[in-house]
Amino acid sequence: VISGSVLTPLDAEGRATEELTPGNELLPQPVTSGGRLSYTVEAVHEALQEVDPPLAAVHGLTAWDVFVGYLILDALIGNTDRHEENWAVIARSGLRKLAPTFDHASSLGFMLSDELRRQRLETQDGGFSPEAYADRAKTQFARKPHPVVVATQALSMCSARARIHWLDRCSDADRFVEPIWLVPQHRMSETARQFAERVLRRNCARLLEGFARFV
Repeated sequence: VISGSVLTPLDAEGRATEELTPGNELLPQPVTSGGRLSYTVEAVHEALQEVDPPLAAVHGLTAWDVFVGYLILDALIGNTDRHEENWAVIARSGLRKLAPTFDHASSLGFMLSDELRRQRLETQDGGFSPEAYADRAKTQFARKPHPVVVATQALSMCSARARIHWLDRCSDADRFVEPIWLVPQHRMSETARQFAERVLRRNCARLLEGFARFV
C-alpha cells in the first residue's frame, strides 16, 4: 500500500503491518488552513519526544536528533516543502519510530527550465544569480524562515552528541556536490548540474556560517 511517498508493508493476508502517522496528527496544535503559526521547530521537537529514532539511525541519537539531520539536508538542497505532512512516524508492534525522510522534490531549482537556469548562471546581476535564488528559499514553517535558519535553530535544540555528528558531516561542500555529477545525463542536464552545484555550495556556506557559534 502506498500512502503519499511511503510504502506500507502488508502481511500474508493483505493487512498493513505498519501504520504511518503524518506529522500534522502528532503536533501539539494541528496546522489548519486558517494559518500556519502553530507549525514551528519547537512544536516538532515536542511531538517527537516520545518517539524512537529510525532503525538505521546512528546509535545514541534520538528521533529529534535525526530529524535535525532532515532539516540540515533541507537547508543544503534548498528543500522548501518540509510541511507537516512531509514527515511522519511509523507504528509497529507497539513501537513508534520516526519515518525515514521523504519527498525532497522541491529542491535545487527543480521547477526552472534549462533556459532560465542558463540565464541565471550567466548573469552579471547578483540579484538574479543561482546564489540569490538560493537565498530566497522559504520553508513551510511559521513565518516562512529560510531552510538554513530552521536548521540552525534545530541544531541548537539537539544533544551535544548529535551536534558534533551533524557538524562533522557539513564541513565539506565537495562531498555534497559529487552526487550531482553522478546523476545520469538523461536524467539531469549539464546546465541543471551547474545550477544545482552553485545553489548547494551557497547553502552549505550559509549553513557553516550559522553553525559557527556551535564550534
